[in-house]
Formats: sequence, C-alpha cells, structure tokens
Amino acid sequence: VKERMESGNYQVREWREYWDSLHRRRTSLNNFDYNTPMYSHPTARVDGVTLKRDFIRHMWHLLPSYREHTCQALKDQKIFDTDYIAFSVRRGDKTSEHFTFPTMNIYIEEAEALIPHVFKAGQRPKFFVATDECYLLDVLRRARPQWDIASQCDQLAEPQKGYDIRKIPSMTEEQREEHFR
Repeated sequence: VKERMESGNYQVREWREYWDSLHRRRTSLNNFDYNTPMYSHPTARVDGVTLKRDFIRHMWHLLPSYREHTCQALKDQKIFDTDYIAFSVRRGDKTSEHFTFPTMNIYIEEAEALIPHVFKAGQRPKFFVATDECYLLDVLRRARPQWDIASQCDQLAEPQKGYDIRKIPSMTEEQREEHFR
C-alpha cells in the first residue's frame, strides 16, 4: 500500500461504487474467484470473502479469556435465538482519515430491502448492531421504533465513543479490558 501511495499508482473511490457493484465487492455471485495456490490456500479457487475470512483466522486470534467472554455475551443476546439481520457501523478514528461515512438512512434503506426476505409478513424485524459509536443506536431506535435492535453497547458500563487507537496508551487497565471485551 505504501509503495502504491508513494508512486501515485492507486485510485480513490467512494464506498458506494463497491457496494453497488457485486463484481467490485468480489463476491462468489459473480464467480470472482482467486487463483489461490499462490496464497497456499487448500482450495484451488476460492471467493474473496472466504479468502479474507481465512486470512483473518490465520493472522488474528482472540485471547481465550476475551473469546469466552465475547461468545458468552453474544449467547446472552436473546436476539440470536431467532432470525435477525446484523450490521456493523464503524466510525471512530476513521474521521481523522477523512473517510465519508454512509448516513444512517443508507443503513436503514439497505436493511428495509432485506426485511421481506428474512422475516415473515407482520413479524417484527430484529437487528444486531455492532458499532464503536453507541449513540448511533439511539439514532436507529428513534428512526425505526418498530424494529427490535440489540447491541453490545446496551451492556457496556461506558458507551463507546468511537475507536481511536491513539487513545489506547492513555486508558487505564480496566478501560482497556472493557474496550477489548
């Protein structure tokens, strides 16, 4: 990435260009497979999502105590006992990168397009929202009070106000533990 930036051999695109194009998202729906022997993947050709998932599994592992705590916290969310839609809303230090965030209305529009495919007619839609900006849950709940919205933010002692890696060194041990759980 650094070499590309220094050489000027890169393109800046809005996130919507990728979202609206399944080809650019590199999904298996377009038969967009990677020739993976060069990546030492056990499958000869694999879609981009699977490849990314497998890379993450190899590079990043939760400490057992964090994994157990997180898995139990998610099991405690009753929403997972039924059909639900999940989405992640990342903010935090991305603002310092001058990233243009999609509005919450975009998330709502995309979710509403999925509702008829996930829930039976008349069934109350259920959502799990993973976010580093807990105030966004209030925005969603005010905009769609008919939705059942759950999040780990509801369980936190201190609501998250955006992830910023530069703040980690100034956190107390307790704040770091809370943050990474």
